[in-house]
Amino acid sequence: MLAEVLHKIAGFDREERGDYFPRPSLAGPERCLRALTYWAMGTPEDKGMADRFLMVLDDSSWHEELTADWIRKSAYALHSQQMSVDICRMGIYPQTKDKEGNITEPTRHCTTCDQEVPLDVLHGHIDGIVTDLLGTDYLWEHKALNHFTFERFWNGELPMDYLTQCCLYLRGLQLVNPEMKRGNLLIKNKNTSAYIDYLIEYDNANDTATIIEISHSNGTKKQGGQAFPGITNSAIERFRTVREHVARQELPDRPHELGTQFPCGYCAWEETCWSGYEQEYHELAQDVEFEQDVVDLCRLYLEEAMHEKNAGARKDELRQQIRAILAEKEASKGKAGDYLIHNRLQKEVRLKKKEEIPEEYLPYVTKESLKEILTIRKVVPKTEAKTKKKGKSK
Repeated sequence: MLAEVLHKIAGFDREERGDYFPRPSLAGPERCLRALTYWAMGTPEDKGMADRFLMVLDDSSWHEELTADWIRKSAYALHSQQMSVDICRMGIYPQTKDKEGNITEPTRHCTTCDQEVPLDVLHGHIDGIVTDLLGTDYLWEHKALNHFTFERFWNGELPMDYLTQCCLYLRGLQLVNPEMKRGNLLIKNKNTSAYIDYLIEYDNANDTATIIEISHSNGTKKQGGQAFPGITNSAIERFRTVREHVARQELPDRPHELGTQFPCGYCAWEETCWSGYEQEYHELAQDVEFEQDVVDLCRLYLEEAMHEKNAGARKDELRQQIRAILAEKEASKGKAGDYLIHNRLQKEVRLKKKEEIPEEYLPYVTKESLKEILTIRKVVPKTEAKTKKKGKSK
């Protein structure tokens, strides 16, 4: 009765994506520069967010409120929620002078604080500040994630986008309070209500972040120590790169392989991004000679292929390395020593996403897609091949 209408209601309440502008939540190294460039160019979206996904995002906001309520019941004081922070001038959108000599610059309207903000100022709003019993302030940033992403982070993968966002906020906060050097990135598992937190220290003078400690709500702690130099300057440089691509009206390279489900499958410009790829692919070089290090990669790849059951991640890693070399050479085919390398494009026919098909046509509708297939084979010299044939005839 209600289940079939709730997601649709979320869709009715959807807000437009709005104009692109640099912001801390877009600054991480895992963000797709090509998607950001499409957005900055004003490229029409192929698809909006699914109604269900809009509800997932809304759920995350409520999880933040629930967590904040629990913090208020603890010995920590939570305050300054959604406080605005001007982090720095990026040097991307220059100021100009009018005829009277007055300085002018482009601005945007921040709907969160209802202020006009210079477009060149990296501006954001923090989730809050927590103060301990000794009066020490920490930036507090909250994320609510699904179980599988939560487990990936606890098992060692680092949430670099979120860490970068925290460090940008700390950089801005230190302009007001130089003593606020640490932040707490708190991640909630939406399925189990488990928590992970990352205690981060940011050194503004050297633009370096250090993870001090990683804690789990079950009491387990992991020692930090990882340092990330240039963490905020590299983020600002990415915004500069987007701006330069827009000015030249050209796109950055695709950072992901064809058929990548995440993030490509959720991207609003997926079809636009990959349209014309087949033509691009056929224009790639097919007679490239590769260096000795590629020969070694090919040998390792075939050795892994011989042990298919145990190949797994190692074979995938080698495949990605070989494809990266092909992309660098703008080639789809070539030779490395005695090995022939061919990364071919193959068409596949498969069902469209279920929600794209009217129910009565579901069994009958398919769509064609492209897939890259990497094949490597060792070339047998003619003299060696003849010797083998003679041996068999005996």
